[in-house]
Amino acid sequence: MLESLGVSAGQWQIYRGLLMEEPLPASLPSADVEALLDAGLIVPSPDAAHGYRAVSPTVSIAALVREREQHLAAQRRAHTALQDAVSVFTDEYLTYRLHRDLESLEILSDGVAVAMRINELIDSAKHEASSLVTNPMNAEMLQAAKTGDENMLQRGLRVRSIYTDPVQHNADSMEYLTWFASRGAQLRCLPSLPVRMVLIDRRVAVIASDPTTPRAGAAVIRVPGLITALDTLFESLWETAAPLGESTDRDTLPHLEAEILRGMAAGAKDDTLAHQLGVSVRTVRRLITKLYDRTGANSRFQMAVYALRRGWIN
Repeated sequence: MLESLGVSAGQWQIYRGLLMEEPLPASLPSADVEALLDAGLIVPSPDAAHGYRAVSPTVSIAALVREREQHLAAQRRAHTALQDAVSVFTDEYLTYRLHRDLESLEILSDGVAVAMRINELIDSAKHEASSLVTNPMNAEMLQAAKTGDENMLQRGLRVRSIYTDPVQHNADSMEYLTWFASRGAQLRCLPSLPVRMVLIDRRVAVIASDPTTPRAGAAVIRVPGLITALDTLFESLWETAAPLGESTDRDTLPHLEAEILRGMAAGAKDDTLAHQLGVSVRTVRRLITKLYDRTGANSRFQMAVYALRRGWIN
């Protein structure tokens, strides 16, 4: 009954026995007696049974309850103070992050800082993550990347990455990229890339200081004009890159244009082509105009015939 007040079941039985003058053992445990004396539940009384007399519960237990209430009140005050301190600290941190995020340029000096910052930005992404991957990655790095990559795709982000052709000749890289593509990532390749970059939601970019050595550090860029330029660069490279596993021979018709020709030959509309190829309708129409200029055709049918004769499509 009184355990919450610091009185054990055995001590309660002794107190109750003395209070109700019930039979008790001739010898009472000294530790229990000391505890009852400290709690104010009994007092020495040489003429009473066992040498102690129980104090009325209206006095003794009421005092224990008040002490317990005071203790709980102190705990509540401490808890409230802790909540206030955490709230102040959190506000300070968010203010600091807001100030830092509003800065146009952030320099990261080493690979650990780069990896942490990219993970933070990807965790905050709402729509898409696009990347140019120039550096070779070993089996350990590829395996470590899978958890974050899986998380991006499960959150519904549109993930597009362009790699350099050598990855297609590395067994570990191809195992990883095949797995990545099977989860929904859109992957393409080019013979070379100008820079190592991650672009998040077309609002922030991380550019490696050295395209082949991420450990050398990076810059985080939020300048709108630069972001637009980097986005345009990515889209331009994406248009000419070939899907994973296909040739990127520059002497042939660029892959995207060939795919547009195949779709046109099959009667696909511009919006359908855009959806199938993962580009904008505007991009499709711009490339169709480019194909008209290149072939000198006056109609889609005439253009398809020209492409078949040149071996661009089959």
